[in-house]
Order: sequence, then C-alpha cells, then structure tokens
Amino acid sequence: MPTADRIASLLLVLMLVQSLLGLLLSDQYRDVEWIKVTWYGNDWITLVAAVPLLSLALLHTGGESVRARLLVLGMAGYAVYNYAFYLFGAALNVFFPLYVVSFLLGILTLGRFLSHLDVTVVADSFRRVAPVRLVGGYLVFVAVGLAVVLRTDNGPEFCSRAMLTWAYERGLTLRLIQPGKPNGNALLESFNGAVPR
Repeated sequence: MPTADRIASLLLVLMLVQSLLGLLLSDQYRDVEWIKVTWYGNDWITLVAAVPLLSLALLHTGGESVRARLLVLGMAGYAVYNYAFYLFGAALNVFFPLYVVSFLLGILTLGRFLSHLDVTVVADSFRRVAPVRLVGGYLVFVAVGLAVVLRTDNGPEFCSRAMLTWAYERGLTLRLIQPGKPNGNALLESFNGAVPR
C-alpha cells in the first residue's frame, strides 16, 4: 500500500507545517481573541500529539501492523475533524490553502486505508476478553445523546411553532442559546462573520 503511505506522509508534513506556522505566526489568525486561543491550542495539540503519533504509525505500517494502520486511521480522522473546524470555523486567513489541502489529504488517507482494511484481521487482532459490548454500548449511548439535541440561536425561524412541532414529532430537544449571547453558538457565528456579505 505504498500510495496510501505516501498520501499519509504528505498529510503528516502538512500537519507539521501548518501547526508550526500557526504557532509562529499566530497573529495571522483574524478571529476574536478567545477563538485565536482555541486555534493556538489546536496547533499545539497537533504538533505535540497528532504529528508524533502519525509519524510513529507510519514507521510501523510497512510491517503490516494492524495497530499502526488503525492509528493512521485515527490520526487521519483527527485531521479531517480538525481541519474541518479550521476551514468552516476560522475567519479567512493566510493558512486557508493549507487547511483545504490538509482536509482533503485527510479524507484521501481515510479512504485509502479503509479500502485496504481487512476487518477480519482487525477483529482477530483483539483479545477475546476485550470489553466489546461495553465499548459498543458506550458508543451507542453517545450517538443517541448527540442525535436528540439540536442547539440553535434565537432566530424567529428556530422559535416558531412549526419548528417546535417538528422537533417534538421527531423526539428532538431544542436548546436555544442565551439571548444576546452569540458566543453560545460561537463556531457558527464565527463562520457567519467570515462570510462576505
């Protein structure tokens, strides 16, 4: 799987470059101060955790290590998640091309590694005493919890009787942010502020 390894290696280099540039040129982030601190923290986590873990995993993928491949998948998932936040949550800045390429390479890495993943080999690599039911139950609990709450601002379209009825019929809970406090829905508000009108 040399192509997948090369794509993942390129993703590793871009993650390293973007996190270093973000730390060295943090004044290039054009968001409000508390969001800049978030990006700064993301850059540190990427530099001290994600980059070393991905490089370690790539060193061991040549030997067809199942754990290394799963770690590459996890770090590619982290990259997709992280750079999606940068892409859609940060005010437009000089790092935008790096966000786009890193996001796309993360998706490509996920696709390439998942397409070559043999689930029977993965299943066989776990001990028989692994708490599969406990982990599965936890994941279902989290998924159901995330799926039943919808957080919105206080716009008239979200407070209308039609919206309340729609949510009630589907078993959803509406959580409105505190009136006059747009930072209760900061990611979306940051995105809206970055879109030219």
